[in-house]
Amino acid sequence: MKKILVLLLTLLLISAFSLTSLGASVSVATELTQVRSYYTEKDQLSLFEETLAMASMGMLPGKTAFLPEKDGTAGGVAKRILAVTAIGEIPEDDPDLAALKEFQDSDGSFGSVESHCLSMLALASRKEVYHSAKAYQWLMQQQGENGSFSDSPKITALAVSALSLSQNQEELEAVTKAVTYLINYKADNSIDLCWQIIGITDGGEDAATAGDRKLLETLFSYQSPADYSFYRTASDNSTDGQATVMALTALDAINEDSSLYQRLAADGKLTFFDPAQAKPLILFGVVLLVVSAGFWIVILTHKKNTKTLEETKTY
Repeated sequence: MKKILVLLLTLLLISAFSLTSLGASVSVATELTQVRSYYTEKDQLSLFEETLAMASMGMLPGKTAFLPEKDGTAGGVAKRILAVTAIGEIPEDDPDLAALKEFQDSDGSFGSVESHCLSMLALASRKEVYHSAKAYQWLMQQQGENGSFSDSPKITALAVSALSLSQNQEELEAVTKAVTYLINYKADNSIDLCWQIIGITDGGEDAATAGDRKLLETLFSYQSPADYSFYRTASDNSTDGQATVMALTALDAINEDSSLYQRLAADGKLTFFDPAQAKPLILFGVVLLVVSAGFWIVILTHKKNTKTLEETKTY
């Protein structure tokens, strides 16, 4: 009897630990499903980020993807390459690749820091050969003393995604500094908060628990309970398309342990989110089942022992 009670107590402790450690994952899976529902009836995509997010969510069929127009900058061409890569309609000889490589200067840069990061990610997504060593060197030279790139959570996150593709110690140290900046950054709007989450995740940290900022809890505070879309700021009267798709992208990053930018660059394709992914719930269900079985074993064993004792007394 004592052994059974000890086993039951152990299972109860495991159950409690599982609920605590997996709570964030359950919330993320639930939120992803809810935000997905917001896009169910949206057939015409109007943002570059929406094309990437819908591809990552496996929701592109039946929707018209948005492909960015070439705007004369490396960043514009890079976005188009990333969008085409995401939807999987890659031409055999894509002229955009040659055009993008033409933007790289002799010092390794592709223009602004944002354009530079996007260019590195786009070229990596197609496994294209270019002056990557110069590109990495130039990018690291742009990092500030506080670890940021251009004092921007968005550009810092993109830099983390690009630099984390390298296995060199110098680049990894730059990533660590950038992640520290992102963890400590105090965002006053949901979009910056989403880029924080994306950068922290691509830097190898758990954005749900990093620091003491409670980033996920703060992100959910920007959400409208009416249709699961997101406000840009706490004082807005209406939700915002850019804020909503960035929230979807940030939640997707946590769910997949890397952002869609990093996955595109590393694999040239996206891992589709499956609503059936419910490992935390399944694990909790198994633990609950075992605990329940242990409980009934204790009850039935106690009844059997009581009955045996009464029969013995009768004789």
